[in-house]
Amino acid sequence: MHRAGRIALQVGLSVLLLAAVLWQASPHRLWEAVTALSAGWFFAALVVNLLAVLVMTERWRVLLVARGRHEPGFGWLLETTLVALLLGQVLPTAVGGDAVRAIDLSRRTGARAEAISSVLVDKIVGTGALVVLAAAGAAAGGGGIGGSTVLAIELAVGLVCALSLAILFSRRARRGLRPLRPLARRLRVEKPARALYDALHAYRGHPGALTWVFVLACVAQLLRVIVVAILAHGMGLSISFGTLLLLCPVLFLVTIVPVSLNGVGLREATFVVVLAGVAVRREDAFVLGLAFFAIGVLTALLGGAVLVRRALAGRHENLVPSDRSPTL
Repeated sequence: MHRAGRIALQVGLSVLLLAAVLWQASPHRLWEAVTALSAGWFFAALVVNLLAVLVMTERWRVLLVARGRHEPGFGWLLETTLVALLLGQVLPTAVGGDAVRAIDLSRRTGARAEAISSVLVDKIVGTGALVVLAAAGAAAGGGGIGGSTVLAIELAVGLVCALSLAILFSRRARRGLRPLRPLARRLRVEKPARALYDALHAYRGHPGALTWVFVLACVAQLLRVIVVAILAHGMGLSISFGTLLLLCPVLFLVTIVPVSLNGVGLREATFVVVLAGVAVRREDAFVLGLAFFAIGVLTALLGGAVLVRRALAGRHENLVPSDRSPTL
């Protein structure tokens, strides 16, 4: 009941946020914004978003290979990433999709701590890459509502990510955690907690892989900014790419905040507030946010095809007799 109540609250907040934006919007201007979006540019944005998913999958694969895990390969990881995107559409936050990846990988390999650590490091590095985009946007002369404040927030996020990795990789942190061992024993989580810490700490010995993962994270986040830029161009909006580099990281970060269902409502409201500083009409910003959400949903639908394929493959394997089956 507690979980159902929490989800109901998040759905209610999503509806309220959407209603608050639409209350002050002009229906006529909303329709103009919707019809202004070119189908061709929308398809182009979808293709670029698919490229971003490929880069994200390769980033995850590099982390696993760094730990000596060459199986499962890129294809299976891509399928799991798409399934995570699909299930993430109905989970409370973007973190829910990361949980799906960790669970699916741990079931495949049997190495739970390794699976969780790969997803956690991937998440931290991917979030930290947003700071590079913001800095590039600021250097390119990007502006907008509270540009310096936005940059400060993004730098703070980057600092938190850097400190998180430093703590996880620090040898001194292990000594600092020793006083918590009695509590962990009482809660019966000492063994899994130690296994997770060791799995995370193991990445300390792979600086080259982490550097490459960070580069891939920057590329993936840049592709997502390009998706927004293509959609804006397809709507005839005049927003400089430097401004999008500066502001998009904030738009991406709001989906992590667990206050609405998959960021619905919060994302669109943030588009309206942030883009108001660059003279984008409320209606245009709202439709741009919806279009970006639609790109994510269409990409995630490929995860449905993966689930169907896996279900059929599992049924086929059950129907095929094994070598140990008795013969007539």
